[in-house]
Amino acid sequence: MQVNKVMRILVVEDHAIVRDLLCKLLNDQPDMDIVAGVANGAAALSLLSTGIHADIVLTDLNMPGMSGLELTKSVVQLDSSTHVIILTMQPLMMVRERALLAGASECLSKDGSFSDLLACIRLIHSPLT
Repeated sequence: MQVNKVMRILVVEDHAIVRDLLCKLLNDQPDMDIVAGVANGAAALSLLSTGIHADIVLTDLNMPGMSGLELTKSVVQLDSSTHVIILTMQPLMMVRERALLAGASECLSKDGSFSDLLACIRLIHSPLT
């Protein structure tokens, strides 16, 4: 039996309760490890530029300072092997295409289920293992 590599995930979310809950729930998964949970895009880029690697950046779309779209473009330029999943409260039909054009691997609604998020993370990461 092949053992899957543990996914390293960086959570970027400006709402502390949401960020902390996502970090806890994802870190409880046996195949996931949270490298950090940060409040904004600048903090995420600072971590990634210092050599910390994340397989997946899970980011909010709307944040003060730097949007999830701007962060996505920067992450992809910094390390094309890092996948970005954008979470949003906006209707997907209004933002999904822009997210994918910015370089995101997927854009999901915050109205979705946690099991859908887990499935998406695993699907995106599976070609990397």
